[in-house]
Amino acid sequence: MRGKFTIEAEPARNLIRMILTGFFDIETIEAFGVTLYAAVARLGCAPNQHIVLCDISGCSLQSQAAVAAFQKVLSEGNRSRRVAVVSGSSLAWMQARRILDRDELACFEMEPEAMQWLLAVTPDQAVGIVPGRT
Repeated sequence: MRGKFTIEAEPARNLIRMILTGFFDIETIEAFGVTLYAAVARLGCAPNQHIVLCDISGCSLQSQAAVAAFQKVLSEGNRSRRVAVVSGSSLAWMQARRILDRDELACFEMEPEAMQWLLAVTPDQAVGIVPGRT
């Protein structure tokens, strides 16, 4: 199945939500990059302050050329603060980890756990937050 993607911006949470399915060719990866950059711009947050929920549970393992194209597209733009990947396959997770190559990255089998991790307050974000209040 040819690769398809959906990308949604949720400005209230500085969240990019994406779903990738199938096997991607270079042209589709380039279109993915254009769509992703536009979605990040719609968030209106400071650079590198958005978070990403990426569901690849319907994604095929990608060719080496596709992996390289994803790496190029994702290295050219505004890097997210955190990425949660939803995947039922350990091979797909390993490939995603290779493509994304970052510290603030985690894999989950289900979306609720991924969102909980994404939205958790980290110590560097807690500056100025009164305990018991969000």
